[in-house]
Amino acid sequence: MRQIVPVILAGVALALTGCASNRSAPDGFSFEEYHRRLAATASVEVPLPETTPYDADVEARRAYLDYYRDGYRSGLTGIEITCCLEECPQRRARVAGWYAGQSAGRAARGKDPW
Repeated sequence: MRQIVPVILAGVALALTGCASNRSAPDGFSFEEYHRRLAATASVEVPLPETTPYDADVEARRAYLDYYRDGYRSGLTGIEITCCLEECPQRRARVAGWYAGQSAGRAARGKDPW
């Protein structure tokens, strides 16, 4: 049992590092730069999708669209951030919304404005 504890702790540390990681970050990436870019997108009108995979559930649809909006703005920064959420209501809808929005934001960004 004592030999397994360090392995479990190393796995948890690795998972937590992955949640805060930036898979496509340029050299010299900093969260300060990400937040500067994110602040620059605050006034952007986010085009929300008319339909979602969660249209049958009002709360899940709302969660999806909220996270879609945030993911879209994140996608506009040009820096890919992983969405990690602990268990919470509408978790699947939130995560799906984040990634769909981030993808749409990256596509809308086109050429890197930074």
